[in-house]
Amino acid sequence: MAKKILVVDDEKEIAELMMDLLKAQGYETLWEDDGRRGFETSKQEVPDLIILDLMLHDIHGINVCKMLKADPVTQNIPVIIYSGRMEPGITDDVMKAGGAMFMSKLTPPTKIIQIVKEYLK
Repeated sequence: MAKKILVVDDEKEIAELMMDLLKAQGYETLWEDDGRRGFETSKQEVPDLIILDLMLHDIHGINVCKMLKADPVTQNIPVIIYSGRMEPGITDDVMKAGGAMFMSKLTPPTKIIQIVKEYLK
């Protein structure tokens, strides 16, 4: 059975690019465009991995990650937080929130796949 990855990103085009990349590797993908729906879908679908945008319309990605890590249903799902912007101290903030890692949206596709495979072992 294919591993399931939830992409939470309010930029549809970016989410579609990420999902196309993941589908090409045989992963099942889900998409939500805001933090609240991403959190709810995570609880319902229990994906194997979550790729979470840092800057969302409704809730900052760090806070969504904290919500995921506080919920018994989702606390063990690895969360990769990504962004097109580098904020000072963001990697530390991601780790403190329970995130697996921070990744730039500019990360090359081959590196993204390598990272995803590592967290899905």
